[in-house]
Amino acid sequence: MYIHSLAGEVVIASESLEKFYYFMSIALYGDEFSIPLIDRCHAIIIAIRIMLGSESLDFDLDPRGTLPSEIERGLGILVRHQMQFTFGHEYAHLLCKHIPSPQSIAKKKQPDVHSAHLKDIRIFSYEMEYEADLYALRNIQKKDKVYSQISQGAFSVLLYLNFLEKTLDELGLKKFSISMTHPSPLDRIKNLQRRLGKKVFVSERQLEFYLNILEEMKDTFIYQVKDNKNDVLTSYGSVYLPSYKSKIKQDRYDF
Repeated sequence: MYIHSLAGEVVIASESLEKFYYFMSIALYGDEFSIPLIDRCHAIIIAIRIMLGSESLDFDLDPRGTLPSEIERGLGILVRHQMQFTFGHEYAHLLCKHIPSPQSIAKKKQPDVHSAHLKDIRIFSYEMEYEADLYALRNIQKKDKVYSQISQGAFSVLLYLNFLEKTLDELGLKKFSISMTHPSPLDRIKNLQRRLGKKVFVSERQLEFYLNILEEMKDTFIYQVKDNKNDVLTSYGSVYLPSYKSKIKQDRYDF
């Protein structure tokens, strides 16, 4: 997020968001790295648990799996570009002057949830999100390869958020607060496709391909959750990548 503070404007991205991107990258792109399906399915579980707040955030102390260094490098590149787009999107809010000053906020009364103007406010918020997505990509200074990489990062981030939104909805779990002020992730992808023109970063065919992968992963994940007698989503602790973890450590004993 981008916020005003006593120290000035601040852009914040949580470490847990970066971990969410990492495990979602394993799930979506794992086949390209020859990562077994069981590990990709477990990566989905870890990613969802991170966003629900039930996965222990001790990844430095207890890695969920040790992947070959070449695969780690490839995943690291993907995640770095996803984070670059995330920061670029928030900086775009600043540069496009989307956030009013603290003085103007203080003068305005917050709208009631039943207000007739709430729909207009939401539409206005949607337009700002579309603009921030577009600005973040159009203003990449270095061309060609860097643009392609960060654009791929943008595509990945929005696919992950689309997956998260659809999965939580099908499981009957509450949506995140940003769904009230942000357009759907799929609409954001299509808006970028339309407005970038010849500089579009993903074709309709590629979009359909990756959407189908995540749809299959979603169905598998929901089946796992419903078939598991334990509450795999809300029980606090750790989930591992079975092919890359030789020993599961016990908290307060092995550590």
